[in-house]
Amino acid sequence: MKTTFKFTGTNLAAALLLITYFFMTWISAFSIKFTGFDITSNAISPGQYGNTITGISRLALMSLALVPLASGVILFQNVTNDKRFSKYIRIAHLAPVVAILIFIVTYYFTLKSAQDQYSQTMGSLGSFMPKVSMPALTDILSMGAYIALAAALALALYGTGKLKDKEYYTPQQAPASTTYNTQNPE
Repeated sequence: MKTTFKFTGTNLAAALLLITYFFMTWISAFSIKFTGFDITSNAISPGQYGNTITGISRLALMSLALVPLASGVILFQNVTNDKRFSKYIRIAHLAPVVAILIFIVTYYFTLKSAQDQYSQTMGSLGSFMPKVSMPALTDILSMGAYIALAAALALALYGTGKLKDKEYYTPQQAPASTTYNTQNPE
């Protein structure tokens, strides 16, 4: 099986999604930082977050597992030229952007609910406290989430044909080896 990697927009976006999912911080609140992998693994087995990750929000967080799965399918097919997953390739182009948007929307409403509960708990003091005492969604989402969203959106646009996929870099062939005379330098 011949493997060749072409530096096309689809391959670069899929590779960027894998890197951001596993290595870049998506959520940063107070001193807690989560990568996309951390978010998904906490949703599957919530542990200490069992009280806060329940129901629909847990399902939305688990849907982030589609991001590396779809990126892996795309890279596998494009690098190995194996058409084994060709019937899933269109879904693989759209799944990451849908999963990330579901995550962001669910996380927004979870924060909104927590903020409303906080305001109600404060009682009469809540009227004196500013509404901005809780961090907003844009304060908590880190650069990794934004980069992943941009890469997933690009992947969806490449998959639907709205963006033309082209090769951005073509490696040059190494020159034929030459024999150098190291004994008598002149």
